[in-house]
Amino acid sequence: SILSGSVKPAVYVDKDGVPADFHIFPLSDAESLLDKIVFDNPSSAAEYYFSHKASSNRIRQKSADLMRVLSASLDKLYLKKQRLSEDLFAAENAESFRVYGELLTANLHKLSPGKTVARVLNYYDNTEVDIPLDPRFSPSENAQRYFKKYSKAKTAVREKKIQLEETNHSIDYLESVLAYVENAGTLEEIEEIRQELAEGGYLRKRKNGYRASKSKLQPYAFTAGDGSRILVGRNNKENDLLTLKTANKKDLWFHTKDIPGSHVILSSEGGTPSDEAIRQAASLAAYYSKARHSTNVPVDYTQVRYVKKPSGAKPGMVIYTNQKTLYVDPKKEL
Repeated sequence: SILSGSVKPAVYVDKDGVPADFHIFPLSDAESLLDKIVFDNPSSAAEYYFSHKASSNRIRQKSADLMRVLSASLDKLYLKKQRLSEDLFAAENAESFRVYGELLTANLHKLSPGKTVARVLNYYDNTEVDIPLDPRFSPSENAQRYFKKYSKAKTAVREKKIQLEETNHSIDYLESVLAYVENAGTLEEIEEIRQELAEGGYLRKRKNGYRASKSKLQPYAFTAGDGSRILVGRNNKENDLLTLKTANKKDLWFHTKDIPGSHVILSSEGGTPSDEAIRQAASLAAYYSKARHSTNVPVDYTQVRYVKKPSGAKPGMVIYTNQKTLYVDPKKEL
């Protein structure tokens, strides 16, 4: 076959497009596990294999560095969230301080200084209750201390709720960035994400900083079965641009439900997209998300006009209404 020129060069790549093997004849074992890219001659196949293999190794190395930074930041945020939740629970259950203050005030004429415990009738449930006292202070001062504790707890509830909300937003954001790093397919995508993190203060800016190429990265572009155009953001900054600046208000917007992932826009140029196109766009949203290797992934979709960016929200973070939900398997090939 070689002497007669009857060769069929092919490169076998995994689900992420990383070359795993190549040969001038079909490899039956590889074809059952990997995707195949066919070439006209052995040289082209070999060149593709080695260049993309080296590129994939560099991508893995650079993405591993970013993932370590992101994982460390997320671990700190998870711990902060746990502590805030515990503090909030304690503050929300401080109603007893107010009750203690009221009961002490109502029974001041019965209490004498220097006691460590005051047993009084709780007129809320008609039972006796033991209230701890600090013997250094008078009964009246102990009552005021309980009122102050209650007031402080109420203030803490408001503060802790704000801090917890901010922490949850930061976790959502960094989890989305982590998903983009895991799914990145080129060095340019990795560098764009690094630049986004540096601008957000999560990484130090390089002195000899990365210079974005003049030809800016563009969203992934696909054509649905009915001819509709589907665009997929490659990172959070691109998501903002795609959804809030580029897309038509009547286009459909897709995103995995409660799962970090890309914004996906289905544009049918003013027409009504087919059910097939909607399902294809949903499958792409699932593929370009943290749930890429899962099945039956929930994907929300709504018109772009129902997608809003809250004031001060981090890149890529939006809220939306009027959505419907589809359950699809992640799929890149339409």
